Amino acid sequence: KIKLDMAFYLRISMELLTWASLFFCSTICIGTGNTFVPGATPEALALWKSGWWNAAINNVADHCSWPGITCNGAGSITEISPLDFSVGEKFGKMDFSSFPNLVRLNLSHQGLYGSIPPQIGDLTRLEHLNLSNNHLTGTLPSSLGNLTQLRMLDVSFNYINSISPKFRDLKNLVSLNLTRNNLDASIAPIIGLATNLSHLELASNTFNCRIPPEIWNLKSLVALDMSYCSLNGPISSNISHLTSLVSLSLANNQINGSIPSEIWNLKSLVALDMSDCSLTGPISSNISHLTNLVSLSLANNQIYGSIPSEIWNLKSLVALDMSDCSLNGPISSNISHLTNLVSLSLANNQINGSIPSEIGNLKNLVSLDLSENLFVGLIPSRLGQLTSLTFLNLSFNSFIGSIPPEFGELTNLTDLRISDSALFGQLPPTLGHLTNLIDLHLETNYFYGSIPSNIGNLSNLELLNLDSNLLEGSIPKEIGHLKSLQYLDLSRNKLCGHFPTQLENCSLLEELYLSHNSMGGDLPSEIGNMKNLFILDLSANNFTGPIPSTLRLHLKTLLQQLKISTFGIALVLVAMVVFTRHNCQMAK
Repeated sequence: KIKLDMAFYLRISMELLTWASLFFCSTICIGTGNTFVPGATPEALALWKSGWWNAAINNVADHCSWPGITCNGAGSITEISPLDFSVGEKFGKMDFSSFPNLVRLNLSHQGLYGSIPPQIGDLTRLEHLNLSNNHLTGTLPSSLGNLTQLRMLDVSFNYINSISPKFRDLKNLVSLNLTRNNLDASIAPIIGLATNLSHLELASNTFNCRIPPEIWNLKSLVALDMSYCSLNGPISSNISHLTSLVSLSLANNQINGSIPSEIWNLKSLVALDMSDCSLTGPISSNISHLTNLVSLSLANNQIYGSIPSEIWNLKSLVALDMSDCSLNGPISSNISHLTNLVSLSLANNQINGSIPSEIGNLKNLVSLDLSENLFVGLIPSRLGQLTSLTFLNLSFNSFIGSIPPEFGELTNLTDLRISDSALFGQLPPTLGHLTNLIDLHLETNYFYGSIPSNIGNLSNLELLNLDSNLLEGSIPKEIGHLKSLQYLDLSRNKLCGHFPTQLENCSLLEELYLSHNSMGGDLPSEIGNMKNLFILDLSANNFTGPIPSTLRLHLKTLLQQLKISTFGIALVLVAMVVFTRHNCQMAK
């Protein structure tokens, strides 16, 4: 009986041991000590040991449910894209060799610094690698050459200074973003071997040379951005090799010479930006070949001559910027063909004649800047039909007449500027309809009459400048309704009456200029209630009586708040000086 019992217990013990062994074999120890997690895989072990997820894991065994992890149907990781974690110094702690099926690795904005660990080359199936917006330094390691399936590489906004020659092995690479690093022209021969590239972004590096000739070998390029690269010299005619280009940006360089005629043959171009360079010469009539253009910027160059009539046939244009050049002649009435335009800037040229009324057909315009030209004549009333406008600048021209009352229809305007343009007449009351206005500049004109009382309707107004006009009468009390106002300049007019006590309601007001008017009387105590005011100019008026004690107290408080700022004290002192200057009847 004893032998029978021992045999029974022995059999039971052996079965338990067998089950324990099977359980152990399907278990991997994760962490330290006696922590065992049933069903964990080598990929889960690698994730755990990296330390990237320690604080966020709820179910260690089910790694496919971890934040930023994507798995295929077999439960193998295909994408790692941490969301709310800062990988930082733990970048090199990941065992990349544990992820045989990883296709995407996104570590953008993860606080990475130092060099890129060479082990990243173990991810031989990787197709997308994003290491942008970190603090990575040194070279792109030679092990990246092992990533022969890589199609997209983004290392923008780092401090990389060189590229390994092994980079040439990335035969499948189609998109490369090296924007904002410490690279120079020495990378060009290596980049030039990546002949399958369709997207190349090299902006904000320091080449200090002409556009490297190797770039012209990349005949598959669809998008090329070499803006802010300290490029110089002329653009080579070999740019004609890039016949697939859809987007080209060479902005903010020292590129000179004329625009090569070959550019006008890149008929697939949709976006062309050569602004802020030193290009010279006229714009060729062959620009008409670029019928797919949606965005064109040639701003801030030394381009001269008239605007070619062919440009008005580019009916796909949405944005056109030819500001800060030396263009002359009138604007053709054919501008009406550009019905898709959303943004148009021809500012700071020598364009003359009148503004064609046909511009009123451009119903999609949101931004229109024709400032600093030689326009004459009346401002066309049809501009009032551009009801999508949020920004309108007609300043520094030589118009006649006043602001068309139809401008009251531009109710989406947030910024209206028609300063220094020789306008005269009364301010139209319809300006009070522009309730979305934030900035209103009408200074240095010849407006006369009173300030319309319905200006108080502009409840979103932050800046109002009517300086240097011929406005007269009292400041309307409705100005106290402008609760968002921060800057008010009514100086150099013919305003009279008392200081408007309603201004104390403009609690955000920081700068107030009322100098060179004919205002008078005692200053009200309410003037000291404008707690944000730090510049006050009441000079060249006829104010009498003492400076209100509330204002003295406000200035004293402001001085105490800004006592550690030399600039701040200077502002307050200016405010105190101009307060009394030329107000000889005011008590000191």
